[in-house]
Amino acid sequence: MDGRLDVMVGNFMAFDPAYFSPATPNLMPSPAEYNGQASILYEQQSDGKFIDVTQKNKLFYPDSRCMGLTIFDYDDDGDLDIFQANDHQLNFLFKNDNGFYKEVAVGSGVAANDNGIGTGSMHATIGDIDGDGLIDILVSDLNHGALYRNVGNGIFVDITAESGVMAAMAGKGGWGASLFDYDNDGDLDIVAANGTAEELILQYPLLMENDGKGKFKNVGKNHGAYFSTKRSGRGLAVVDFNNDGFLDIMISHVDKQGTAALLRNEGGNGNHWLGLTLKGKNGPASAIGAKVTVTAGGKKQVLVNQWATSYLSNNDQRIHIGLGQQKQIDQLEINWSDGKKEVYKNIAANRYLTILQGKGIIKN
Repeated sequence: MDGRLDVMVGNFMAFDPAYFSPATPNLMPSPAEYNGQASILYEQQSDGKFIDVTQKNKLFYPDSRCMGLTIFDYDDDGDLDIFQANDHQLNFLFKNDNGFYKEVAVGSGVAANDNGIGTGSMHATIGDIDGDGLIDILVSDLNHGALYRNVGNGIFVDITAESGVMAAMAGKGGWGASLFDYDNDGDLDIVAANGTAEELILQYPLLMENDGKGKFKNVGKNHGAYFSTKRSGRGLAVVDFNNDGFLDIMISHVDKQGTAALLRNEGGNGNHWLGLTLKGKNGPASAIGAKVTVTAGGKKQVLVNQWATSYLSNNDQRIHIGLGQQKQIDQLEINWSDGKKEVYKNIAANRYLTILQGKGIIKN
């Protein structure tokens, strides 16, 4: 918490180009045949240089197989924690305690899927799926995904089956995914890019609509031909590329077409929205991971300013807030990552704003 931005690098495995599988020398070895490799935390110094503090800060796990890192304050204690999605081993959740970390995934309920095993986890996407103000975790994986509901005090429960996520994702091989409000109705929906890992078996991508209570239904085939076409998706990002207030989707592929897909959200339902860029007082450090609480028409939403929440992809850096039929935000509260808090009132909808910490709205 020194105000300088640090860097966490996720490492998958210790690749050895000289190694080959004796049984199948003409094929690429399975990732499981290589040793794991520790992810690395680099701390920025006052002169702008970075030093490796992985072991010092108790993050050295040399046998880990990281696929994705998600940084956010999962337990609301005022500092940033680390969720590490691992390939075919238990996930890690590193609890931050004054800059030193303790791995607590098993005790917190996010290490394994609902069958108690570590699957081919890809990345964690985060958001409040049921409107209780607590940030939940969706992990895409090669099995049927995992949706962990935050019940407070740093504890999560697995609701993959009851939420409808398991039925939709089972057997598809999930890679990039996002919790996002595609219809601006004030709750978070799911989009997922799918495709099996070691064979080119195409799968349907998914668009799952939230009923507002954390239950999801696959509605993709009603929202464009792309969701009725089998592809082999990998990276996925959501971004309002045309600034019309409705989030669009970009997906990369490794199938025979090999082309990316840009899916323009045509909106059309008349729902309102607000886009928000946060800038820290002394740079980006105090803005990343900041929590924003929005109240509009009696409904409260809690969002996290974190865009690195999809497999090998960055989302739109602007926080997107769907407001349904509400034409203004009654109150917007920002809890910056350095502990400072700011409150703004009566903000008109349907525009993009920039808020500079300590200065207020500087662009609209």
